[in-house]
Amino acid sequence: MPGGSIVEAGVPKERAEEYKGRVTAYVIIACLVAAVGGSFFGYDIGISGRVTSMDGFLEKFFPEVYRNKNLAHENNYCNYNNQKLAAFTSSLYLASLVSSLYLAGLDS
Repeated sequence: MPGGSIVEAGVPKERAEEYKGRVTAYVIIACLVAAVGGSFFGYDIGISGRVTSMDGFLEKFFPEVYRNKNLAHENNYCNYNNQKLAAFTSSLYLASLVSSLYLAGLDS
């Protein structure tokens, strides 16, 4: 039903008191895993974005992108347009996806 925060007139107030939810160790561990996963994801975005624009990294692993970056002094549009660099960046996120699914399997 849309507007789920609106309480219907026929719903008794005691319904919330009937709920017997507890904060268990499982709930705390699930919250910690979610929080750590979110912080790792943010850290990963910040690191991979900066690393893939570093001259030393590009020169060693992606020389074509490094040359394009140095040739375009005024126009920075599409300097990093490279399928291998995109695949490298995506592989970081795929690795985090697989590891989080693995850890979720261990948790249950």
